[in-house]
Amino acid sequence: MLMFLIAGFETTSTALAWAIHLLSKHPKVQQKIKAELINEKVDHDLILDRLDSLVYLDCVIKEILRFCPPVASAARTLTMDDRLPKSGIQLYKGDHIIIPTCILSRDSRHWSIDPELFYPERFLGADKNHNPYAFL
Repeated sequence: MLMFLIAGFETTSTALAWAIHLLSKHPKVQQKIKAELINEKVDHDLILDRLDSLVYLDCVIKEILRFCPPVASAARTLTMDDRLPKSGIQLYKGDHIIIPTCILSRDSRHWSIDPELFYPERFLGADKNHNPYAFL
């Protein structure tokens, strides 16, 4: 997750824009973040050592990045031959593929809770142990 936030200004600004949009649409999520900050006695200076104690805020950040990934896809070059198990399509070393992260993160096969819902609590419960390839 940190990679997305520091890799470049475009991904950072995209993630922050979506965060502002989604939080403006979900005031209850805002209230829960505020309550967590008050409960953890975070006032003006937030230091890195304290971030691990902000569990709900971490869930919100993960959900924002899942719901609206700042990078829609990732391109890769295969390092070995392979075959897609369901379709039988043959892939060869050196082939270029595109991984559609925006589709994977909303694929209902990978999430217990409806992936079309903005629901940060998914990372606390049923979807805590989601398919690791469904969300970067």
